[in-house]
Amino acid sequence: MVKKTDISPALSIQLHYTAQAVQSVRQGHSLTDALAHSPVALRPGIQALSFAVLRRLAGAQAARKALAPRPPRTEVDALLLCALALLWPTEGPDAASYKDHTLVNQAVMAIKKIDARSAPFANAILRRFIRERESLVPHLSTDQVVHTEHPAWWIDRLRQDWPQEWEHIVHANNQHAPMALRVNARWGSAFDYLKELSAAGLKGVSFKHPYLAQ
Repeated sequence: MVKKTDISPALSIQLHYTAQAVQSVRQGHSLTDALAHSPVALRPGIQALSFAVLRRLAGAQAARKALAPRPPRTEVDALLLCALALLWPTEGPDAASYKDHTLVNQAVMAIKKIDARSAPFANAILRRFIRERESLVPHLSTDQVVHTEHPAWWIDRLRQDWPQEWEHIVHANNQHAPMALRVNARWGSAFDYLKELSAAGLKGVSFKHPYLAQ
């Protein structure tokens, strides 16, 4: 995720395109195809936001349903779900990248550009979620789909095929894969590159992929 602590003029625009991408995925399209309709300059940020939203989408949908059983128009609902997903408490690489008030402000701004009449409604829903988050999230997480962050059909398939291991598979599937880089030996060694990373304050380890030629 792109790390931001202050209000970014581009965040409301990124949320706008993120909502479009996520809605497209919900309609059955691939995220790759959905992102192709986003501005090239903003695509990295939109992709990062889309990944974060999709990982927490089940919780966001449950929260919106609990706070607003009657959903707003599709475009507004998509933005609302994105904001709720990004406000969902998460640790590690998925931890919140924006302060609550920043995210609410920018999400409402994005919604206002689509439907000004829905902005107060969205603002109220998001602020209520923040107020009730500490008690609401554990309650919603009793639902298996929300807790596992996997769709019901996929959980059922895993339980059928791997009855003893399915929970471990789901947990592993929610972990972030480490970044792997292949060093071009023409320009230096893995050892030299690790020294460069260390000088930049970054950690890394050298390994040989088992499927690469010896």
